[in-house]
Amino acid sequence: MKYIFTATLFLLLTSLSCTKNKVSEAQLPPITQTGANTFGCLVNGKVWLPEGYISPTPNYRLTVDPNFSQGDFLLRVYRVYSTSPLKGENIYFGCDSIKNTGTYILTSTSRFKVGWAQSEYGIEAIDTSVYKKGYLKITRYDLAAGIFSGEFEFIMKKQGYDTLRITQGRFDKKL
Repeated sequence: MKYIFTATLFLLLTSLSCTKNKVSEAQLPPITQTGANTFGCLVNGKVWLPEGYISPTPNYRLTVDPNFSQGDFLLRVYRVYSTSPLKGENIYFGCDSIKNTGTYILTSTSRFKVGWAQSEYGIEAIDTSVYKKGYLKITRYDLAAGIFSGEFEFIMKKQGYDTLRITQGRFDKKL
């Protein structure tokens, strides 16, 4: 009887944790490569989507310049909670050496740049005291159609701040 109770409790707890992950992922936009203008990720396990607007800056923008340096790629996304006073968050990432599809590894010494900011504080990769690790996987790099899609995950740590974990990231942007 004790074993049946333990096995049942284990199965119940396992199914609850799987359901939580599926719910979070279900709230994210699907992974596509059609230029759907979607972006989403989990920030420390919570769904994060672009939201709000600060004129004239769009809350989701991508810059691609294959002729700059070795290929410039920069994605910036923000969401606004309040405009007076201004409160919000933004995520950005990119690299100056992306010209096609592939997986680009993010480390503390790579050319990959990544940042996170809230109204109250920010963590930026250009700060050498920030530990960073992750990847950017470009799944579609189509200059002719102006469609750029991919997936990403990264963690950032800075002394005095909570660890930032961005997981299950995806974007699909048409310029």
